[in-house]
Amino acid sequence: MAILVMAHVEGVNQAMHTGMLKALEASVRGAPGFIGHLAGPNGDAFRVLEIWETKDDAVRFFADFVHPNLPPGVRPQRTYHELSAVLLTAR
Repeated sequence: MAILVMAHVEGVNQAMHTGMLKALEASVRGAPGFIGHLAGPNGDAFRVLEIWETKDDAVRFFADFVHPNLPPGVRPQRTYHELSAVLLTAR
């Protein structure tokens, strides 16, 4: 079952997210189980939403690629939510 990963990230702004996304884009697009990434400012923090085929896929990618590249002191608060449906469109 697909899952939604919601991350609340204190200490990250638009420029920092853009830089990280640019550095990790090829890796995440080729990651097993990756479906989609959405992100934007949320008050003084940043909100990241990702859809993955399984929680294991999401956890593995975060541990292998995201965590080692986080700025010092940045610790995303992540939650996982099972999805009963995913409907996406390419534009």
